[in-house]
Amino acid sequence: MKNILIISTVSRQFHLFERVNIEILKTLGFRVHAAASFEDRSPALDEIDIVEHEISLTRFPISFANVKGLFELVKIIKDNNIEVVHCHSPSGGLIGRIASRIAGVKNVFYTAHGFHFFKGAPVANWLFFYPVEFFLSFLSTKLFVINKEDYSLAKKSLHAKEIIFVPGVGINLTKFNGNSLTDIRDELGLSTDKTIITTIGEFIERKNYPVTIESFSRMRNTDSVLIICGVGKLLNQMIELAESLGVKERVYFLGYRKDIVNVLAGSDIFLFPSKQEGLPVSVMEAMASGLPVVCSKIRGNTDLITNRVNGFLCSSENIEEFTDYLDELASDASLRKMMGQKNIEIVKCFSTDAVKEVMYSHYSSL
Repeated sequence: MKNILIISTVSRQFHLFERVNIEILKTLGFRVHAAASFEDRSPALDEIDIVEHEISLTRFPISFANVKGLFELVKIIKDNNIEVVHCHSPSGGLIGRIASRIAGVKNVFYTAHGFHFFKGAPVANWLFFYPVEFFLSFLSTKLFVINKEDYSLAKKSLHAKEIIFVPGVGINLTKFNGNSLTDIRDELGLSTDKTIITTIGEFIERKNYPVTIESFSRMRNTDSVLIICGVGKLLNQMIELAESLGVKERVYFLGYRKDIVNVLAGSDIFLFPSKQEGLPVSVMEAMASGLPVVCSKIRGNTDLITNRVNGFLCSSENIEEFTDYLDELASDASLRKMMGQKNIEIVKCFSTDAVKEVMYSHYSSL
């Protein structure tokens, strides 16, 4: 039996993003090892048959903890006769690929869930992350990328032996059948004439919540409400912003939700002005739920949404654009339905089955 090691900065990626790959690997007879910082360990990991290895690893590639993690990984690889390593996340990709080379592993894969250097990225990102990835690409047998911009850049400028486009991390479309187990309108006491605009994401700067709340506050359609699902350090700040803009009574901060499928099933529009993405799962979930999407015109989003076809694309800081498109959709139920139906068809290209097909061929070649 071959041993494969999957490396990530945080363990939640194993049950959020790696379930598809782990299923394939088990089918092919691999023993799957997983190395990460397990500080965020979820009970969902108990449902996955993996050998867990706790290592020192942080989100910041340059740190003393990661140097310690490098030596820990080399030992794990040698002690467990690891023959294949698949790395994820910037830190996991850096430490994992160097450790694999030191330990003599010949098959070293890396999945880039969105390069930190991209069109419009800060100069500092290009000065640090691009040279690092350029060097590490020489240590990569296979480099997987999940959006068209990264694929084009990798083919042109990086030197992995093989560069492969894979349509994201896969979305299980069977969950999104339009039948909600609970009704979010009943939970929140909302009447059927209210237009529900929903967004999902951690309260961090990258998710651009000030634009979300301010564009909503400027809508002419005051029968709309905004639902926000997520947690994070900027939560209290955004609650204060909603209050200062006079819309606190119409903005529902629901925190972390396990029933995102049900929340989306009861929604009318999905709003997503994020500043940076790889290929956003939350947008794909909204598409699978038959919702029109108003989102920022950035890498990843543009792989999924075509302007005025299945949603609207806006400059990430253009509040007026977001507001106008939200008002247009809020006042036109037929347009919402038409775009939503297109999304249900388009998102099939990013399904779990589509991802499995690509990944199976590359794993089985081992």
